[in-house]
Amino acid sequence: MKGKTLGQARWATETSIALLRVNVEVAKVLKEKYTPVVTHEFCHLLAFHLSKTDTHHPLVRQGSGHGHGRVWKEIMGYMGQPADRLFSDSAALNKLGLAQATGETYPYGCKCMDIKFWFSKRRHNAVLKGKVYTCPDCRGNLKQTKVL
Repeated sequence: MKGKTLGQARWATETSIALLRVNVEVAKVLKEKYTPVVTHEFCHLLAFHLSKTDTHHPLVRQGSGHGHGRVWKEIMGYMGQPADRLFSDSAALNKLGLAQATGETYPYGCKCMDIKFWFSKRRHNAVLKGKVYTCPDCRGNLKQTKVL
């Protein structure tokens, strides 16, 4: 794995093989600061496994096991980690030349909250081309909103 991606979790449903990929070059530099990335990805695998094998588990009834939804957030809490989607040590990423892009952002919301997400230019353009994103909490479609 290379570039700005720090980790990735995949679950092959046909074979039930779980795959956790890490950016080895970044892990070598960050050392112990990389642990939250591995925990983040491992929690994705646990959430997906729960959603496919234990449909009566109380976490699964609250929401999907995909993405950064309620199940994943709850598991992150059990692991003692904040349920952050992005790596929070921006100083470490700056040293590696991997800082998150700070371009134009667009406010998006759903029926449970006016502004809940800030989409990047790339994600905003995908919406303009017809891609639909849903809220992980209420499952409503995210729509562009105005900042008051």
